[in-house]
Amino acid sequence: MLLSPVLFSLSTIFGSILQSLERFWAYAIAPVLYNAGIIVGALYFVPWMKAHGHAEVLGLGFGVVLGALMHFILQAIAAKMAGFKFKLIFDFADQNFRKIFKLMIPRTIGLGAYSIDSVVVNAIASTMAAGSIAVLNVANNLQFVPIAVVGVAAATAVFPRLSMHASSQEKKEFEQKLNSALRTTALIVTPLAVAGIFLSHWAINLLFGVGLFRGTSIDLTASVLMIFMFGVVAQSLIPILSRAFYAMHNTKIPVTVSIFSIIINLSLAWLMTFHFHADVRGLAIAFAVAGNINFLLLWIFFKRFTKSSNLLQ
Repeated sequence: MLLSPVLFSLSTIFGSILQSLERFWAYAIAPVLYNAGIIVGALYFVPWMKAHGHAEVLGLGFGVVLGALMHFILQAIAAKMAGFKFKLIFDFADQNFRKIFKLMIPRTIGLGAYSIDSVVVNAIASTMAAGSIAVLNVANNLQFVPIAVVGVAAATAVFPRLSMHASSQEKKEFEQKLNSALRTTALIVTPLAVAGIFLSHWAINLLFGVGLFRGTSIDLTASVLMIFMFGVVAQSLIPILSRAFYAMHNTKIPVTVSIFSIIINLSLAWLMTFHFHADVRGLAIAFAVAGNINFLLLWIFFKRFTKSSNLLQ
């Protein structure tokens, strides 16, 4: 499976090229092919491995690699059709090349901090009643549906335009495009969040109410999902606002705010668990509060940043 990160790294570069050209079809379909590869691994590679005397789990590993390969090939072909030509250039003296690495460093630190946050939260959940990690993950996955489908999608679509306006120093157009994306996303996600609050129990019972996942498990998961819904709007707007900073070639502010929010999340999670002795719902409260603080700080810093400097640094 370690082949897949290499393929995904290359595929992500091609995907970024397609996004900059505002060509989103291949970028959108690529994850579908990745999942298709995993399904092929489960349905066909696993039985083949078993029939030939190998460990069945190897079939799943090959399925992951197949999915990553299809993910890469599709976007590479689409980028080539869009006019991309590969040239082997590796010059540290090139200013653009060095700027890429300079902008990458804060972003890399932020992603690392996010991974640590997930590990620590799961570790805290493991000290609670049996099944708490499963409850947290199920509710977390469901709350990310509107975030990914609306928030991340809007951020991906608007980013090329924001970058174009930023590079041309078109401040008015930049702010209009950003405000439009934020307003539209909020108008779509807010009713979904409200519906999620009132329909959380019904949704959990419909999707997961089988086998041993019944009764108190459904009730607890529904209540965790309900709490998550209070942070969904902010979590959907954060990707858009973060990309506004990226378009201005500023990765330090969103990453700094993100790390601060992660500290708040972990601190509240620790406090709710070991001081107030709350169950997994305390972790959901911590996440929702930290998410709202993250968005508010990003918005405050964005207003200050655009007022105190040129649009593009």
